[in-house]
Amino acid sequence: MDKLFTESQMRVLQAALDRIIPADDYPGAWESGGGDYILRQMESDSKSLLPLYRLGLDAIDAEAVTAYGQHFADLYPARQDALISNLERGTTGTHWVISAPGFINTLISHTVEGYYADAGQGGNHDEKSWKMVGFNQAGRP
Repeated sequence: MDKLFTESQMRVLQAALDRIIPADDYPGAWESGGGDYILRQMESDSKSLLPLYRLGLDAIDAEAVTAYGQHFADLYPARQDALISNLERGTTGTHWVISAPGFINTLISHTVEGYYADAGQGGNHDEKSWKMVGFNQAGRP
């Protein structure tokens, strides 16, 4: 799995997931397995989206460097949030070869899927998000 993305892309992915679902009383998206879920999907059902992810993660980092002079993973959370919000609206400071809002929405959807998925899909480690919302799978104590 570690060959899917460069180290830089992995840093952007981790930072972005933790801004989409930040930690509070419960783990954030990365710690909960959101990244594991996405990586697993990139090797199977969503393999066709791997080029989109690579372009999108690189573009997020380029946006951060252009806007703030730092890589996305090194920005303060408030700046990461502002950048993600701008991208959701299609406000970019660099040229994107893919749709910025389209990629961000895909990333958000996959993050949420991984956070709340059945743990057998690679995300939702120890079913913590299910416990958070009080979900009890039928037939389980």
